[in-house]
Amino acid sequence: MAVTGAAWCDFVVYTFKGLSIQRIPFDQEFWDNISQRLKLYYFQHFLAFAIQEYKAQDNDPRPTRLQSLIVDCSTFFKLH
Repeated sequence: MAVTGAAWCDFVVYTFKGLSIQRIPFDQEFWDNISQRLKLYYFQHFLAFAIQEYKAQDNDPRPTRLQSLIVDCSTFFKLH
């Protein structure tokens, strides 16, 4: 919700026994706390893993899903 700017979202669970919909409001305080933790994890742990995986791959010039994810996440965290 922080990424899209939505004030709320609906959490929907469907089973053969019925349907449940719960409206979840955006919690700015929770987001502020978790986004800092996500940034720390991304820059301190994930990038090292991703670079290691990248180096282990063949030298294929086409970007892989992992490379795209690294760029997308890095760009997102620099903007927020």
